Amino acid sequence: STVQALAIAQAIAHSRRLRSVVIDHCRLTDEGIEAIIIALSVNPHVRHISLAGAATYPQTFDVNGQVQTLAEPSRQGTEALAELLRFHRHLKILCVKGFNLDDKGGSMVAKSLSANTRIPLERLDLSNNRLTDRVATELATSFASLRDAQLARKSE
Repeated sequence: STVQALAIAQAIAHSRRLRSVVIDHCRLTDEGIEAIIIALSVNPHVRHISLAGAATYPQTFDVNGQVQTLAEPSRQGTEALAELLRFHRHLKILCVKGFNLDDKGGSMVAKSLSANTRIPLERLDLSNNRLTDRVATELATSFASLRDAQLARKSE
């Protein structure tokens, strides 16, 4: 729930001993993801972040009460992720596998990585997202310090 994510975000923001944060497959709301990523961005001690499968696909209900998954992902979590990558100076490992990133989100990530020349990012996992070859090329040009990058396409 969003309340739990906000509590986790508070703990992350204030922990000086925290080095690794793994919040995989938790189906967080956009608000929850944004709160956690903002907390991570103010904690310079975190070196490893995994939010694999943490994003939920945006959903709505049709007139019959059936859940419909929307084709366009929300931007809240993606924008927060891009801001984190633009300014974080200590992050070495980031896993956002299955994070519901599309080309717009992938492009935001690429621009942030290119803008932040001080990030010591060594490993980036963007696999199982909805990225096309065009954005994969854009991302590849921003991988100055990476030793390992995962960009495998999501099978559909």
